[in-house]
Amino acid sequence: MSEPTNSNPTGSTPRQQSGTLHLMRSTPLRDALRGRLTGRLDIDRACEQAALPSTLRDIVLRTVRSTRLWRIEKAEVGAELIAHFRDGLDAGRTPDELIASFGDAAVAARLIRRTKKQARPLPWKFWILAWKGIGFILVACILIYLFLLIRYHTGRPVPRTNTIATLNAPALSIPAEERAWSRYRLAIAAFSPAPDELMTPQAQWPRVPAGSPYRGLALANLEANRTAIEHAHAAAAMPRLGYILGVHIEPDSPWAKQGKDIQPLEDPDWPDNPPAIGILLPSLGEFRKFSHLLILDCMLAREQSDGPRIAKNIRTILGMAEHTRELPFLISDLVAIALATRACEEIHEVLHHTPDLLSQQELIALAHSLSAFPRDKDEIVRYASEASIFDDTLQRVYTDDGRGNGRVTAKGMRFMHEIISGPDAHAPQSLADPIATAMLADRASMKREYDALMAAAIAAARRPLWTWSGDPGEHIDARTSDFLWRQRYAIIADLIAAVGKAASAAHRYTQTRDATLVAIAVTLSKRRTGAYPASLESLVPDLLPAIPPDVFDGEPIRYTLIDGLPVIYSVGVDRKDDGGRRPKRPDSVFVGAWKPREQVDALMAVSTSRDNIDGDWVLFPPLPPPPPPTED
Repeated sequence: MSEPTNSNPTGSTPRQQSGTLHLMRSTPLRDALRGRLTGRLDIDRACEQAALPSTLRDIVLRTVRSTRLWRIEKAEVGAELIAHFRDGLDAGRTPDELIASFGDAAVAARLIRRTKKQARPLPWKFWILAWKGIGFILVACILIYLFLLIRYHTGRPVPRTNTIATLNAPALSIPAEERAWSRYRLAIAAFSPAPDELMTPQAQWPRVPAGSPYRGLALANLEANRTAIEHAHAAAAMPRLGYILGVHIEPDSPWAKQGKDIQPLEDPDWPDNPPAIGILLPSLGEFRKFSHLLILDCMLAREQSDGPRIAKNIRTILGMAEHTRELPFLISDLVAIALATRACEEIHEVLHHTPDLLSQQELIALAHSLSAFPRDKDEIVRYASEASIFDDTLQRVYTDDGRGNGRVTAKGMRFMHEIISGPDAHAPQSLADPIATAMLADRASMKREYDALMAAAIAAARRPLWTWSGDPGEHIDARTSDFLWRQRYAIIADLIAAVGKAASAAHRYTQTRDATLVAIAVTLSKRRTGAYPASLESLVPDLLPAIPPDVFDGEPIRYTLIDGLPVIYSVGVDRKDDGGRRPKRPDSVFVGAWKPREQVDALMAVSTSRDNIDGDWVLFPPLPPPPPPTED
């Protein structure tokens, strides 16, 4: 018979096992790691071992519990109290006497806790100090946020200036019957859009060459727009545009009839004073469309040897450019430059391909029209209206303290969201918006920063191109690339004008216009003498008041005869005279685009980029039309 299996190999009873587990739980880790089960965390057991009376035992346990110390600290305190009372008992004192001399247990616990905490290690003290600091900062942040929140929601912007009304005053002073816009409206209403096929690169719109498979479609569209073109002729001949600025597309406007749906940027609290930044300018796109039709008609008129029609079309393009400038915005000035440039390019085409088609009187009249543009004799690119739009935005974002200063408001932040995302984006308010307003500069600082940036950029832009050492707007680019600056001046970062690009466009147009006037002058000289002049000096002052400068180096614009034909050119971006030689890529636009010399040197060191700029910016004669791109 086998012996029974021993299910309790330790030989201990369940009570003993339970006592062992309790002893392990009441032993500090440092003792356990040394292999000793001391159980000294069990204060109640220590009291029993010391044979303390129940009253003293209660005092010890209550005091230890009230200290709210770490367990090991409580064990040390318990051991000290037990030893204190045990010594008293051994000295013959009664429990009541010991309790009376001990005093209030709660008071004793507080004193013991303070002493023990002072004895704790430095890392723990730093840890507690750090958490207290975090707590203090958190409370301070909450209080600051509440202050900003109240400040954010209690301010109200009060737009005191009606910027749109101010901008509309000149147009409203024009009698209704003298406003060219009424005739343009008729032209827009009669306009027939070009088919989508003509908008492909293969069609080469608007100069669709003879023999092109798209030519018939282009001429059909031109004939469909004859009524619109006549209205445009009549409108462009009128002295003033008289366009009334607004943020809505009127129900009876041509664009409403075309099904255009644009969500206006409005201010519901000030319905009669809408934001100037929301002004709609759909007329700019319409003028571009009419210029395309007029260019195509000039091409057809050259083929039909109809000089008066060409002159009329060019005068209409220039008239639209003048009317575009009545819209006092940087974008309208740039569109006006584009229209006037197209007029110059069309004159180049006529003088090169059919130099005898336009009469002397027509050429002189066109030269006078070009010289007179813009008729307001102001700068080709103006910036004043950009400042007025910026000021209008400030008065809708900030409060007004009556001294030119104020703070950002909740309504102002919503308005900023609409500017960035559009009026139909419905950007939700963020809990971080009150904090963002604290980062934004106040109204006066925002205005000072904007005025300083614009003044410096405009002053640089007004200098001759050949004196530039850097882009007029490069200091603006440097500021907007600074993250902290963008946070503080977010409104400026969103609204600052592209001054450098606009100035470059103005100088480029000036050079194109001057080359056109020189081309007209040499053509008239040939008609008088039978040959093109050998130099431009002979044309001054009879046909040219003065030889215009080359915008890239300030020297007189270059002129030479190649194969008996005139070539008018600028040295271009590489600043060296190549005798009228175009770059290897003759259609490159980079040869006439200003860049700092260090960038030019870097581009010239690479063959692929050198092919775009190593040569002259030939302004006349025009390049032959490129072959149509092949379809994929």
